[in-house]
Amino acid sequence: MFSKIWIVPDKAVVYEKENTMLVVESHLKVMTETDYLAMNKNAGSAAASATPAAITPESSADITLKVAREIIIPAIEKEVNEGKSFAPLRQVFSGMLLATWYKTALKNSILAKVYADKSKVKGIDQDPAANQRIYEQYVDAFRKGAVNLIRDDLDRNSQEIIPRKYSRVVQGSA
Repeated sequence: MFSKIWIVPDKAVVYEKENTMLVVESHLKVMTETDYLAMNKNAGSAAASATPAAITPESSADITLKVAREIIIPAIEKEVNEGKSFAPLRQVFSGMLLATWYKTALKNSILAKVYADKSKVKGIDQDPAANQRIYEQYVDAFRKGAVNLIRDDLDRNSQEIIPRKYSRVVQGSA
């Protein structure tokens, strides 16, 4: 029997000083779909526990679930939190923590208190006709090929820096 697994945020320890935040420690929890659904169902209950109740093996499904909880899930959780393959996932989790902190810090900042929800945009309002002319100039420059770009990129296979040219090819007349 195959069961889906869920990777969910478990805990994070952050260090904050003035306008700086550093993720000191973070952990992602891995659980079976059965445990995840049970946790969500019981989220409001005071008796709910993050640790699943012990299962007495009565059927092959119960045995499979017990083996998954005791052997497979801990191995996957270790790989998720320490392995190279899941490094991008951990980076996304840290980014989410940083974004949440930044949003909270911005909400509590002096700029937000003075400007947020105050309809104070006078001074940056522009003539819509001028905006349209600026837009048309950008489109015209794009059509003429003003987006030619040469950038040095790292080739993942050879680990060498190679120049790559990015440009817009104009086919026909616009």
